[in-house]
Amino acid sequence: MSAYKILLISPVRDVDIYCGDIVYTESILNRPPEDIEYTDYVTALKNEDIVERKRLRFLWKNMKYSKFWIFQDFFPALIITIINIFRRKQWLFANPWKYFHIRNHFDLVHVHVFPVNLSGKVPPVVISNALTAGQFLETFHNYPAWRITVMEFMEKGLCKIFNIIETSVCYKKVKKIILFSEVLKNEYLKKGADPDKIRVIPIGLPSYPVNYKIKDPSQIIIGFIAKDFYAKGGWYLLQAYKKLYPEKKNLQLFIIGCEQLFNKKELEPYRIEWLNFVPREKLLKDYFSKFDIFAYPTVADGFPLVVLEALSMSIPVLTSDLLAMPEMIGYGEAGEISEARNIESIYKKLNLMTDMSYLEHKKAAALKFFKNKYHIYNTNLLLGRLYKECILDKVLFDFIDTPATKDDPE
Repeated sequence: MSAYKILLISPVRDVDIYCGDIVYTESILNRPPEDIEYTDYVTALKNEDIVERKRLRFLWKNMKYSKFWIFQDFFPALIITIINIFRRKQWLFANPWKYFHIRNHFDLVHVHVFPVNLSGKVPPVVISNALTAGQFLETFHNYPAWRITVMEFMEKGLCKIFNIIETSVCYKKVKKIILFSEVLKNEYLKKGADPDKIRVIPIGLPSYPVNYKIKDPSQIIIGFIAKDFYAKGGWYLLQAYKKLYPEKKNLQLFIIGCEQLFNKKELEPYRIEWLNFVPREKLLKDYFSKFDIFAYPTVADGFPLVVLEALSMSIPVLTSDLLAMPEMIGYGEAGEISEARNIESIYKKLNLMTDMSYLEHKKAAALKFFKNKYHIYNTNLLLGRLYKECILDKVLFDFIDTPATKDDPE
């Protein structure tokens, strides 16, 4: 049987702003579910499988597809250009709309994050999301609730007028909604989403060669990895670690991925090594493999891949109580949960986690939890089944059942 063709409209590296959503795109492109063939939206545009409309700079170019489009698209494109001014002023959601006319056959369209209008040969549509726009504005930008409510109301109204599928506020026309966590599902249900349309299918990863044992019993290495030191709770972790270190001088802390904010003389007495950007492959091979604990007490996040990477390498995680973060580690099954922005809470959890007997137990537990919930074999099984259910328009499987676990075949 030939593979089902899926158009994936999701952020792409070197085209869109780098973020965790690009990692999601690459994770499913690199390891698609069985019988699924993806085409990302950038490739589809190059191949002219789809055409972008309602943009002033494309009006003349698109006349080769239809001479009427220039008349149909001019005024909407002008209005959308004006609307985008309000986006830049942060009066509306940041993501601009994308109008795609589908020229060639696809069995299904999977839209992740982007707000879109689809025309032409439109098959069933599914959307996915790790974090609502409102949650993003609250956690990353600290917007007050009233401002977020106003922005959501305005965005939803405009989406209805311009027939836009928006993954946070306007999704009634889609076939299914893929969400990364049960916490996010509850948020959608509170907003009135149809529970029969929602499936919780997180990002999946392969497992890596691991060793359950402490690498060196004479020291315990704690890792922190983030591009944004403050948003991911780095400052609070640093203060908690400095408080703990005099009591346990067998500790070492690696801070990786962000600009160094403190000089070497301040860090050396506490055995802190600070590295800027490290390529992902080198990070996994040379640094993750050293960590006994991954500390990530984030204050602004959705569903970070770096936590899954730690679990996949049998590293227990200390995270915060923000949104879906506790769920990501099984509410303590694969690590510990501290109170966000609370140095004392982080200190107490680190003190607990740096006990040797604790680590021996939790390292095995972290990998077991990962394989049951986040191994790519399991997530692909769910994702592939959902696609086929939408394409064939019938229920094929019971999504309540937990998928079978399986070691990475590679």
